[in-house]
Amino acid sequence: FYQKNFSLTKRWELVNEDSYTIGASGHGISVFDVDFDHDDEILMGNMCIESDGSIKYFIGQSGRKDGWDGYVVGHSDYTSVGDILPLVEGFEVVTLVEGGEATHKAPGVYVSHLSDGGIIWKDTSMGHTDIGWLADFSPLEGLEIGGWSVKTKQFKLYKSDGTVLYQETCDDDKYTQVLRWS
Repeated sequence: FYQKNFSLTKRWELVNEDSYTIGASGHGISVFDVDFDHDDEILMGNMCIESDGSIKYFIGQSGRKDGWDGYVVGHSDYTSVGDILPLVEGFEVVTLVEGGEATHKAPGVYVSHLSDGGIIWKDTSMGHTDIGWLADFSPLEGLEIGGWSVKTKQFKLYKSDGTVLYQETCDDDKYTQVLRWS
């Protein structure tokens, strides 16, 4: 939509009719000027949508030379943008991906370049990662990432470079309240 003369006019509509856009969508959106062209893009799950409604990229698509035919990662349960790795130029996006169905190819935790969706690091060892956050709560360089899997009952806390700072397997949901706060 755009606003003119105090009314909203529809500019475009994304219809999720194929397995790529349905599987790559997520539980929320982030709005950010990804390419600094003064038009905001929409990050919806693992898709980056241009201001004209076209798909800019899917996370994991960048640099593929194998006849890319769709998204690589899958459906996102959490997406957030920040300067996760200060020594890497530009902003990054953290994505927690669910799994278990044919369209969810690689569940886990991903950190990617915001500009093109190229994956910087990933951890798929937890599988379906449902709940998480991005924060700066330590003197370590960059932002920290927390992720918890309801299915495997695993929690991991990562440094910005993907190094695991802490991990625990627990039968209760003690991390969900802290993580849902984000």
